[in-house]
Amino acid sequence: MDYIELHNVAKSFDNKNYILKDINLSLHQGDRVGIIGGIGSGKTTLLRIILGLYTPTSGEINRNISNHEIGYLPSTKGIIEEFTVRENLIFWSQTYQSPPHVVEELIDSLNMEKMENKKVSLLSSGMKQKLAFACSIIHSPKLLILDEPTINLDVENRSLIKRYIQKYPRESCIVITSHNFDDIEHMCNRIVMIVDGTIKVKEELNKLKSDFQSSLVTIRTISKINQQQSILIKEEFPNVLVKDHEVILDKQIYKLNDILLKLIHLNIEIRDALENEAILEDIYLRLNKKEG
Repeated sequence: MDYIELHNVAKSFDNKNYILKDINLSLHQGDRVGIIGGIGSGKTTLLRIILGLYTPTSGEINRNISNHEIGYLPSTKGIIEEFTVRENLIFWSQTYQSPPHVVEELIDSLNMEKMENKKVSLLSSGMKQKLAFACSIIHSPKLLILDEPTINLDVENRSLIKRYIQKYPRESCIVITSHNFDDIEHMCNRIVMIVDGTIKVKEELNKLKSDFQSSLVTIRTISKINQQQSILIKEEFPNVLVKDHEVILDKQIYKLNDILLKLIHLNIEIRDALENEAILEDIYLRLNKKEG
């Protein structure tokens, strides 16, 4: 099921300079969509269009979901500073007519017992972030939109929020923007890359990583490679990199088996051979380099 569909959507605030151009995007049930892009690329504007906070200058939006079924964690938080943590949760649970037990469940599952009676204005930025996340999910939205959900969090709470997102009901759709590409990789299955207001990449994460898979392989050895062994390896395979316990080769230049046989012939004990997996940050930088 498609919750929201954007067709040829564009947005300008002065009818001259376009923040978004020709955006085509569908948000499906079960999706985990990571939206990445540089500062000023149009990510936040796109989120606000999806939420209905901005009206497109042109294009069409089809919605199969009500505003009540959408949860939003904005980068500006959206919590009430003069309330306590518990009072904020109660306020939003009543606003969305959520069952009373939800407040207790969130306090327990997000480890907020020690902060529940503290006034928000006295909390650290990380604790405010955790509370804002709790408020965004208090009504179990079908479409959850998270703008930088792990920003300002320490390692423990960042891991807690990531685990919660990963366990969120699979029939929902989650849209995440973050400058932390490691978070996107662990929480999303689809990637949307925006460059200068235009979608440049819209792909399944596994397919994207496969397309940019590195051709480098690292052979790790148990025994140390001595100088004489290194010379003999380089004589036959001049473009490999030889270290004390590693031989790094490019599969586009050499066959892995040929080098493994050479190492065996030189009585070098082999631990394993690891292919260098493409990571999202490297893919993003490579694509942006092409754009530049």
